[in-house]
Amino acid sequence: MTGKRLLLVADTLDGGLGAAVRAQATWFERDGWAVQVFDHVPERARDGLAMVRAAAALRHVARRFDAGVTHCHGLRSFVVARLVTSPAPFVTLHGSGPVPSDPPLNDATRRAGRRIVPRLAAGAFTATPDGQRAWRFLPHASPRLAGLREVPIPDGPPTFLWLGRLAEPKRPDVFVRAMAAIADTGARGLVVGDGPLRAEVEALVRSLGAPVDMLGERDDVAGLIAGSWAVGLFSTHEALSFAVQEAMWSGRAAVVSDRPGLRWLAGRDGFVVPDADAAAPAFRTLTDPEVARARGAASARSLRAILRPDDPWPAVASEYERRSHR
Repeated sequence: MTGKRLLLVADTLDGGLGAAVRAQATWFERDGWAVQVFDHVPERARDGLAMVRAAAALRHVARRFDAGVTHCHGLRSFVVARLVTSPAPFVTLHGSGPVPSDPPLNDATRRAGRRIVPRLAAGAFTATPDGQRAWRFLPHASPRLAGLREVPIPDGPPTFLWLGRLAEPKRPDVFVRAMAAIADTGARGLVVGDGPLRAEVEALVRSLGAPVDMLGERDDVAGLIAGSWAVGLFSTHEALSFAVQEAMWSGRAAVVSDRPGLRWLAGRDGFVVPDADAAAPAFRTLTDPEVARARGAASARSLRAILRPDDPWPAVASEYERRSHR
């Protein structure tokens, strides 16, 4: 393919999705592509006026940039791009699972979209191994993996880490309740991140007397992982969590909710649990330093066997090339 020009469309450049979009842009630029990123898709598809405005703005960008390939991240981004770009865009679906506070119609609409979109796209990828028909599963590696190494479990009290946005789908309350349940072991929890639920989570920590420190936003992820014994994440909506990948790559076991992506990552050597009542005994098991070391080392080996630091971009580039010759 000559004159390689790639337009990426997303609703945000924050969080894990934003990290994936930025990683794709960086990889393809290094591979000789010109890349343009459009990230003005509204957060809610039911905001019709905002969707129309986003489509108009994207039409202007697409005409000026004249991309050979458009790649959308998320269903809303695909809807906007499909209206105004040609040829048909590629799409990647990140995460799966319900958002508890959403009305039932929202989840039904998302399910319908997952069935329809692959028929309208140049190619449909999913970052979650949930067996959806017509979607090709491509594991997405955290951009930080290449700079991480396996590090030993530190001395001192058992320390467990939670990394993520303090928002409803991430369920930080499960981590806090689990830490409160094992307070008698001398373990402590570290909550790293910020978001709309911060005040609520801080209130829960106080009410339970949970041994949890709220650290807010931090950039020193490698140092935080190095100071921990294991990581926890209990999302209801998740793909292949970058935070869990980074912890496992560094030699930390993970205690996670039973979502397909988290189970694919951590289910071999970590703990897959349904709720806080089950998370607490998993963390209690990991307060034994020998167990934490053994589980962490096994987690690092198993992740390296299924994931490479540059996944999935070589496979995506090959798909672009293949489709261009059809």
